[in-house]
Amino acid sequence: MPQYYFGMKLQIFVLFSLFTQIGAAKVEKPNMIVIMCDDLGYADVGFNGCQDIPTPHIDSIARNGVRCTNGYVAYPVCGPSRAGFMTARYPQRFGFERNPQYQPQDSDMGLTREEKTIAELLRPAGYHSGIIGKWHLGAHIPTSHPMKRGFDEFYGHLGGGHVYFPEKLTIRRSQDAKGESESYRTWLMKNFEPVPPRKYLTDDFSDEAVSFVERNRDWPFFLFLVSAGAENRPNILFLFSDDHALRTIGAYPGSINSTPNLDRIAREGALFTNSFNVNSICCPSRAAILTGKHSLANGVIGNSSKWNGQQWVYSREIGKSGYQTGLIGKWHLKGNPTDEFQSWEILSGKGGQGSYFNPIFLSPSGESKVTGHSTKIITDKALRWLKNRDQKKPFLLCAQYKVPHIHRLPPIDRMVGYDDVEFPVPDTFFDDFSTRSSFVSETWMALKGMKGHVLNIAPTKEEIDKNPKIRPPFLNEMNFKQRKAWHSAYDPRNLRYRKLSKENKLEGKAKSLYIYQRFIKDYIRCVNGLDDQIGRILDYLDQSDLSKNTLVIYSSDQGFFTGEHGWAEKRWMYEESFKSPLIMRWPGTIEPGSKIVKLVQNIDLAPTFLKASGLPVPDSIHGLALQPLFSNEYNFPWRKDILYQYFDGGTPEKRGPYNMPRHEGIRDQRYKLISFYVIQRIP
Repeated sequence: MPQYYFGMKLQIFVLFSLFTQIGAAKVEKPNMIVIMCDDLGYADVGFNGCQDIPTPHIDSIARNGVRCTNGYVAYPVCGPSRAGFMTARYPQRFGFERNPQYQPQDSDMGLTREEKTIAELLRPAGYHSGIIGKWHLGAHIPTSHPMKRGFDEFYGHLGGGHVYFPEKLTIRRSQDAKGESESYRTWLMKNFEPVPPRKYLTDDFSDEAVSFVERNRDWPFFLFLVSAGAENRPNILFLFSDDHALRTIGAYPGSINSTPNLDRIAREGALFTNSFNVNSICCPSRAAILTGKHSLANGVIGNSSKWNGQQWVYSREIGKSGYQTGLIGKWHLKGNPTDEFQSWEILSGKGGQGSYFNPIFLSPSGESKVTGHSTKIITDKALRWLKNRDQKKPFLLCAQYKVPHIHRLPPIDRMVGYDDVEFPVPDTFFDDFSTRSSFVSETWMALKGMKGHVLNIAPTKEEIDKNPKIRPPFLNEMNFKQRKAWHSAYDPRNLRYRKLSKENKLEGKAKSLYIYQRFIKDYIRCVNGLDDQIGRILDYLDQSDLSKNTLVIYSSDQGFFTGEHGWAEKRWMYEESFKSPLIMRWPGTIEPGSKIVKLVQNIDLAPTFLKASGLPVPDSIHGLALQPLFSNEYNFPWRKDILYQYFDGGTPEKRGPYNMPRHEGIRDQRYKLISFYVIQRIP
């Protein structure tokens, strides 16, 4: 990690010219300010020819002073470089040849006490010395603290780097940090005392530097202003599904399923128990995530709304900041991507849904059909993208899956199983809606109305072999091997279904319960197939040493009714549809096993991604960055209620899909108010 010092005026001029000046009786002792940056390249400033990064104030130092074109560091690593600067000696001469480990209990881990620092040499000359920012010369407070090495004031951090955003600073005392990564999240120190975080780190250090100069203007001073260690901007991996109900994810309370890999993300990160969408339907939800705005603001109010790809989206901004960005899988917006992502491969056909088996993918180079199940194919493509990416850049990758959206076709290895299992039936399965608006009872979402093909009820292989014309369309999309596997798994179930029907054992409630079991088992088979593939991605991150600096997010465009109120759909502002799964893992930032109960929405993802990548959040965004929620140590203002709007409900004369009305509502932590604002019918 090379250290360059703004034309090297800072090291050569200070260490040679300056020391001779302070010893001369006839020369007034000058105040001295040394500004040292971390990981700033020689060609990253304007005075050395950089044209894409404006540095007018730094350039003014060169313009009004001395510019050294052949200045070098004593050692191109953070700690040894600072040791050389601090002592005016080669660090190899006193054994400081690597970054010190962050060990607050080790008095020998740091700059040896036999070496004199600049501050110690300046003190006899009457100088008042201060250091602001990064120390990185030892974390043992009794012996290695800057004020034990000649400095009169200290404001900063003892380790090699620090998190820039105050809401991430969750460890009060520096000595409580267990290693370098945790030291990044400690409070700053004012002399020997921890102080609460105030603002963005660079701004905080600058404010303190101005204060130091103003306080010490009446005597000669030496100020060493050091930037924090360059914060490694995290990689961002966004894993996204379609229609995923919370009760089929093991980590959520009341789950009926085991999902070890999704549960791992929650166990190693945070589980959001009150995460909601702004419009519970596929296209509007995706647009809300991309823009951080409600549907009326981004223009996508329903699945038929045209996508305006020229509007502001978080992925484009992150790409401009130096990230490599990619999208793979289900796009499902009316209009193909343009420059929202630097690279993209999306499911094509079926209105943007794509096929489960042997899907067609669309990219800027054209269409291609890929053999296999879409869940595995999307994962294969995502892993290939990760392996072939530019290793020098942080990445944003969105892997967006079709599952468990209708028509639910599990991968071959997940078609079997659960035949002898009876999944719990929701308490509201036989809801008669007697206490609710008539709009609710008029909705066509009941499980009992599901047709055979959406339950994988179809003719047997033997019957189709005799008459190929009766083969359902979804089986036509499969190749011979895939159809063989499907028939092997489903023909016995369908023969049993016929037998029960013939024996009149599937009447009334019995039939509804049978349909529920057929539905929920295929739903869970699809979910578990997804969980398998997410496990492959997590394993790759571990094996490639990417896990420690990658923010992993799992979510879905909305929740789903899996038998609640007898339904199998979404759209309603009821919890099962309105609430979306959200799980995040971010080592060093999110405490493992966190449970976050604050009200969050999918519009919050865009500002969260922006802030994680070090970018400002535009005022036009409706969502809030989630970073303050990652700390349980401070009180902070947060929203008290959230807004929901569903626009696909048609008109008073003609309802929308599933005979549902338009509605909107407000929810807080306890109550919910829903208004049918187009059809004003009193319940």
